[in-house]
Amino acid sequence: MMKIQILSDLHLESPKSYTGDGAFDITPKAPYFALLGDIGYAVQHKNEYLAFLEAQLYRFKVVLLVPGNHECYKSTWPETIAVLREFEEDVRVRREKQAQAQLGEFILLNRNTYIPASHPEIAILGCPLFSNIPPSSSDEVTYRLSDFNPEIGTSNWTVSAHNSAHKQDLFWLNYTVSALEHANNRIKKIVILTHWAPTRDKRAVDPAHYRDEKGREKENILESAFSTDLSGQACFKTGKVKVWAFGHTHWNCDFVVEKGLKTTAVTRGSFSRLAAGFDVGKVVEL
Repeated sequence: MMKIQILSDLHLESPKSYTGDGAFDITPKAPYFALLGDIGYAVQHKNEYLAFLEAQLYRFKVVLLVPGNHECYKSTWPETIAVLREFEEDVRVRREKQAQAQLGEFILLNRNTYIPASHPEIAILGCPLFSNIPPSSSDEVTYRLSDFNPEIGTSNWTVSAHNSAHKQDLFWLNYTVSALEHANNRIKKIVILTHWAPTRDKRAVDPAHYRDEKGREKENILESAFSTDLSGQACFKTGKVKVWAFGHTHWNCDFVVEKGLKTTAVTRGSFSRLAAGFDVGKVVEL
């Protein structure tokens, strides 16, 4: 049986709590550890961010990271991915050259697949899964979300670029899942790890976003910035995908949908508004 400890949206950037006094503490509950984005600022706080990741490498056998939108705040997506890829390579070299057995493996999941050596029957797929923002919501999302504000969010980033990244992520997921399902008999189970949510199921959303104070349904104009309904997509419908874990919503959930697919989110939320039901020791078993 494979066990993966899952966390997202730690937001260690404010207040800074990557390392040292006041650092966010994580007790290992499984050999594998998945961080599903919004851990902090990977470029602006590069030294502290990477120090946090390295600390986890001495606690876990493998650390898997899916970048979220906050990883690239005060920078660009290419810069962010470059920093994380460089760290991934640095860890790989140190593990090989220095025989640092105590240093865990670091895997950046940005449209790539990881197959654990000790569990070759399981494939872990990861990518941000940027959401699909329709034209009807574009102006409101651009105005209200910091992602598209170059002063405080991501540089050189627009709804058009966001939607293009969504298409690439979705194509990659469908293609890869299909390939694993039909061309690789060794793989028995697939785990998908993303930052943005793949479902609009009400169980995956804070009721405050779709109900008013009197419990009446209300429009959630920003919904498309946080999730996309993939229920009709091959990557969501196949019975081979057993777990889909995500973050970004600041809402914790754990439920099963069609064909036994377990969908789960373990999000801490912002320091000023912690998400209810957050469990730092949450483990998914396969």
